[in-house]
Amino acid sequence: MKKIFYSILMVLTSSLVFAVKKNTPNDTIKLNSRIIKYNPMGTLLWKSVPLSYEHRLNKVVTFSMGAGFIVPHRIKTSKLSFQETWLNATFNDARITGYFFTPEFKFYLGGRSPKGFYVTRYLRYGSTNMKFIGDFDDNNGNSASIDVSVTLKEYGTGSQFGYQWILGEHIMLDFFFIGVRTSEYTLKFAADATVKSEQWEQWQEEHLQSYRDWLDDSEFGFVLEKLPYEFTKKRIKFSYPFTFGNIRHGISIGFRF
Repeated sequence: MKKIFYSILMVLTSSLVFAVKKNTPNDTIKLNSRIIKYNPMGTLLWKSVPLSYEHRLNKVVTFSMGAGFIVPHRIKTSKLSFQETWLNATFNDARITGYFFTPEFKFYLGGRSPKGFYVTRYLRYGSTNMKFIGDFDDNNGNSASIDVSVTLKEYGTGSQFGYQWILGEHIMLDFFFIGVRTSEYTLKFAADATVKSEQWEQWQEEHLQSYRDWLDDSEFGFVLEKLPYEFTKKRIKFSYPFTFGNIRHGISIGFRF
């Protein structure tokens, strides 16, 4: 998928150069049509700030670069905390961050870009990260703290349908729908432990090989054989690649200048 991603990126870049050269002097004035957009649905549904810049190349084609970030926020992983006679566990709320980029070419079927019905070909790259801390205590003076980090990366490519209106001299409305794409994801998990007890340090050292043997012999063994993972006394780390389909839709408000 990454090879396909970069190949399409090269094709899009080459097409951009070709489209700019193809414009005639009579069309130069119209090339000043530039639009900055904001998609409020991304903020409402995903707590992100999706922005994009669209530039008219000729009567049919425009180039758009979308970018944005996830507003840092927390989710209630603290609800996983528990207290038992043999172990107490306290988790803080996980902090979510992320960013994404979406370059695309839009082809306006009516030949009046940037107005009317269009189809696009786009790429998508994104990264989302979640971090939280868990503190453990066995009520016998032994304790440990674990820093957990989960990262999801995406390389995707897809197609999109949409319709764009010019509402005034400067205001645009872009309704995009039926945007489907195939993405390759990589899920990375890392847990780093800080043990605050010599007794636990010794216990971990004695049982570390037992952990490995148990994992290899368990129902997860055949999965772990295919995953790049690291398992030491103070760290568990692995990455898991998978492919998944996705959809894209929304309504953007734009300012044309």
